[in-house]
Amino acid sequence: MSSLSWQRPSGHNCIHAASENDHECVLRNVLAAASTTPSRRSACAAAIRAQSLIDGALPLHQACFVGSFGCVTALLEFDARYRRPTDTPLVTVPMRPSFATPLYLAAAGGHAALVSALIESGALRGVG
Repeated sequence: MSSLSWQRPSGHNCIHAASENDHECVLRNVLAAASTTPSRRSACAAAIRAQSLIDGALPLHQACFVGSFGCVTALLEFDARYRRPTDTPLVTVPMRPSFATPLYLAAAGGHAALVSALIESGALRGVG
């Protein structure tokens, strides 16, 4: 899936594009196609964790910002299933340099259902 590695100058890839535009069906199709082989899963896992060069946003941050419950769910499901043991759970990864978390972005946007889903997925892990 070499197309997953293609990025705009901003660092956005096709997973960012689907997530920031609330295209759940498109995102799920990409994730399903990426699930078919280990090399594709690896490329997709890297694309999901690719930060924008402009604001440090992951696709999950963008989906939380726009309130895309379906995209958030799809990204968290893929991450839970295929994350390497050494990777930090996606739900807790902050943007750089602002350090805004997916939970913060969902809360700031008033997306209550997303806030609940993120907490259930471990967004508060490591918080006193």
